[in-house]
Amino acid sequence: MSSKIMHVLLAVWFVARIFAFSPDPRPCFEKLCWCTNIAANCTRNPSLTFVPLCSGAQNISIFIFSYNHLSRILNHTLDNITTPYMNIQHLNLVGNNITLVSSHAFAKLNSLTSLNLNHNPFILTMLAKAFHFLSKSVSYIYLNDLGISDSDLEDNLLDGLHNRITGIHLAENNLSKFNFSHFAKFPELTTLNLRQNRISLYPDSFSRVFSETLATLWIHHNNITLMPDFCYNNKSSFPNLYSLRIGYNRIPYLSKSSFGCLSKCIDVCLTHLQISGNPFEMIGSETFSQFPSLQMLIMKQLSSAQTDIDDETFVGCSNLNYLDLSGNNITADKLENLVRPLIKSLKYLDCSNCSLQRVPEVTSELTGLEEIFLDHNHIKSISDNAFIKNIKLQNMSLSDNNLSYLFIPVSIRSRLKYANIENNPFNCNCDLLWFKDWLIGARSLFSCRLSFYTCSSPPDTKGKRLVDVPSVTKFVCLYDSQYVSLLVCAVVAVLMSIVCFALGYKWRWNIRYFLVWKRRRRRASPETIPLLTSDVYLLYSDEDFVWVRHQALPNLEDKGRLRTCFRSRDFDPKLHIMDSIVKNLNGCRKVLIVVSTSFLKDTGCQFELSLVQKRLEDTHEAFVVVLLEEIDDRYMSEFLSRLLQECNVLSWPGSDQNEAEFWNQVLLVLQRSDESGALNAM
Repeated sequence: MSSKIMHVLLAVWFVARIFAFSPDPRPCFEKLCWCTNIAANCTRNPSLTFVPLCSGAQNISIFIFSYNHLSRILNHTLDNITTPYMNIQHLNLVGNNITLVSSHAFAKLNSLTSLNLNHNPFILTMLAKAFHFLSKSVSYIYLNDLGISDSDLEDNLLDGLHNRITGIHLAENNLSKFNFSHFAKFPELTTLNLRQNRISLYPDSFSRVFSETLATLWIHHNNITLMPDFCYNNKSSFPNLYSLRIGYNRIPYLSKSSFGCLSKCIDVCLTHLQISGNPFEMIGSETFSQFPSLQMLIMKQLSSAQTDIDDETFVGCSNLNYLDLSGNNITADKLENLVRPLIKSLKYLDCSNCSLQRVPEVTSELTGLEEIFLDHNHIKSISDNAFIKNIKLQNMSLSDNNLSYLFIPVSIRSRLKYANIENNPFNCNCDLLWFKDWLIGARSLFSCRLSFYTCSSPPDTKGKRLVDVPSVTKFVCLYDSQYVSLLVCAVVAVLMSIVCFALGYKWRWNIRYFLVWKRRRRRASPETIPLLTSDVYLLYSDEDFVWVRHQALPNLEDKGRLRTCFRSRDFDPKLHIMDSIVKNLNGCRKVLIVVSTSFLKDTGCQFELSLVQKRLEDTHEAFVVVLLEEIDDRYMSEFLSRLLQECNVLSWPGSDQNEAEFWNQVLLVLQRSDESGALNAM
């Protein structure tokens, strides 16, 4: 891109910035310009050979009259912008093919602070005379691409400028010497732009140069073959310099000692440094450590393909937050080592066009990172968690890589203000459904660029926009075979669990009985015959304890002389409750079952009853059932109904006069002659 084209673009950008934050522009200056509240724009009208009369505009302070055809500026040419209700502070006359300028051409612009005369073929001797009548309010002057040579400066081209000038731009001229004496008369000079000339430096170029005010020095795109030492009497030539651009020269080496006296600053040393485009053969360890205030470093497009950058080059740069390494051949491993000392400070990282094969893992550790550019590399895959820790990330570019798939967490996507992932060979399947939804939903990011997000595979989608692929939708992806298989397996597993639980609940007593039976089989030999230790086993609910304690026990033991197994009294506390039940049940001749509503609700009683159920093949005289109350049908189980039909059943009368007769019947049943047969062992 030529320098003139670049300046055209910069001018357009400047105008756009002014008008972007202003109300809608309106016609003004005889309808040959567009105006906002403070700016008038009269650009790119080749037929415009004069400055039109101000109409429909007041309080204009910025007047842009660029790329027209003014050709000459006489004493009265600018009268139309010197009216009482105009206060021009910034005048832009770029690219008007101006050759002639009168000595009083700018004399009436009393409030002028910046004058831009770039890209005009001035007769420089005439321009030098006009500078003598320039307002003393001017602080910035732009003289880029005017064909100025060393001899023109030596002929006192700048002598007419007053000594309060703070910024001088002499880029794209024909200067070959760095003679600071031409600028020594400006004690308040802070900015000097000498880029894109033919300047060469010598070892003693700065030995007689000193400026305490110069803060910005641009000498990039020249013929400098060594890094200047910036030494004046063993101290810095520019003790307050904070921005230095010395890229695109021919400097072969760079090390910690290359900057000479530049680190001998008064307050804050260098904060912005641009060294791009130099053919460095080597950049040494801790090269920039003497500038702890360095915040921005641009070292892109180093012209030597074999540049050896030491792994510890950035050690000591504790405040470096902006790093541009784009256009260099750097491996991911090398980048890991270079960036690691900057984990706490780095906010901006540009590694585009670096031939990277993968995203360096160190990027995930840059918790303060706000902008990252990894476009135009050869990256094939990115971990799903690559950016998960970059909680401040706002701008990212991954375009022009070899990515067929990627995933960016929602927590990162929701914060992005700029995202460029276009021109990648995407595999358009359901794995990119999230990406398609993001492309459609984030209109501010992608609305004008959807045609650059195209598919490379499967074959039937090749060349199509991802947003237009019908097979990548929520409906289709939901019924994708892989997901259907997973869904079916999950449903079957849930149903099987429900069935197993239901069967286990239904047969819970059988299962518990089986477990008890297995445990007792392991403990006892097959020849073991249970000892009959009691006559009657009492089976009852804890809620019926009072009735059992005060009614059943006295009548069975005192009156009937029967040995009774009473759970609360006779169970061995050292044995498991199941083992105690089985042991005592096997050791009794008969079982007295006290049935009530609470009995049927008690799960422990249900287990004991299930053990009794296994004994029904024995004589039914072994079981005696006492009904304490009427039982609701909803609590009646199949086994209990069978038990009530086949066994001896007696109902508790509930009155004192019938109690004696009731217990006589109970004792009679329990003491029948066939009771002598013991219950079979379980």
